[in-house]
Amino acid sequence: MILKKISVQPLLDTKKEAVIKSYQEDNETEIEVSLVDALEEYEVDETVMVESVDPKSGKIIKTPKIKETVIKYELIDGEIKERESFVHETQKVTKKRLKADHRLDETIGKIYRKVQPSYKEADLATIDHPKRSLPKWMADRL
Repeated sequence: MILKKISVQPLLDTKKEAVIKSYQEDNETEIEVSLVDALEEYEVDETVMVESVDPKSGKIIKTPKIKETVIKYELIDGEIKERESFVHETQKVTKKRLKADHRLDETIGKIYRKVQPSYKEADLATIDHPKRSLPKWMADRL
């Protein structure tokens, strides 16, 4: 008969990790941050728009700028038909947005960031400390 030595440590580590993660989620707080710290820049492709004046109404009309015209083919009712398609010109535009885990409080106009206790803080807070009581002779004197 061969006996295998079973280690209980990985099970304890998994349970400990779950307790620490739960503590971090339960004790999440928010701190106020400045607008400069809360924003991040990102790039996006936007279609270039061309402004023209409508001769009849005199209103300004914005239309996408055409980069090139492409001929495509499609099958309609058993026949191959030619179709004109347009590729619009785009340009990279830099925009700003709030970073992840940041939020704008719309009622007071301040920005907050979510903060969780560090792993070390959560580990220390979740350690089971044995309850100690004073010896009877000390407790009687208080």
